[in-house]
Amino acid sequence: MASAEIYAINLFGMGYERARLEAAALNIANANTISGSPDTGFKPVGVTLDRLPTAFADYLEMADAVQVTSKAGDHSKTLFKPDHPLANNRGQVFAPDVNIAQEMITLNAATRAYEANVKAFNTYRDMAAKAMEIGK
Repeated sequence: MASAEIYAINLFGMGYERARLEAAALNIANANTISGSPDTGFKPVGVTLDRLPTAFADYLEMADAVQVTSKAGDHSKTLFKPDHPLANNRGQVFAPDVNIAQEMITLNAATRAYEANVKAFNTYRDMAAKAMEIGK
């Protein structure tokens, strides 16, 4: 495997895990926001890929193609708070349906996966440096 391939694969992995970290952090930060309508409130986000990379060229193309997008479907929960200033005529306010525990697990897993990609890249770089020293 050439060093460019290892670089591209690790770059893709780090970009993907960074996007997962950003999405989970955004969901956690907005978990307690309230709106007066289910359409205007915060929508939880996730990471999407149109396709998975299958060849070396795909990793190079897709390193910057990881997208953080709104999750499809209705992701709001209705709360009864008639005294809230944003409450509708039925006393309802809307909050995003974010599972904090699941988002924390995603944060932890993405952090570990990012660290693994960095470590794999650094190990390969160190091995290449040692190989260059042998050739002297």
